[in-house]
Amino acid sequence: MLDEYRVVGDGGETHYVTTTLRNYNRAADRWELMGADAGAGLQKTWIKDFQQIEARRIGPARSLGPLAPARKPAAPAR
Repeated sequence: MLDEYRVVGDGGETHYVTTTLRNYNRAADRWELMGADAGAGLQKTWIKDFQQIEARRIGPARSLGPLAPARKPAAPAR
């Protein structure tokens, strides 16, 4: 999944933008992320409490079902 995160000001001007590639690693059973942004290039490390995001909804509330359904238990080996 390719995702863009953008921070904009009250006038719509862009203060910061980054692009993230998200990939589900089935073997490790986890999502892995790799981001890149102008000036800093490829980003591979997470830094705890580096950034705090304040967000607000600008449209009506929406309801979505689960993005990934619950896994069914594996059948016992015979």
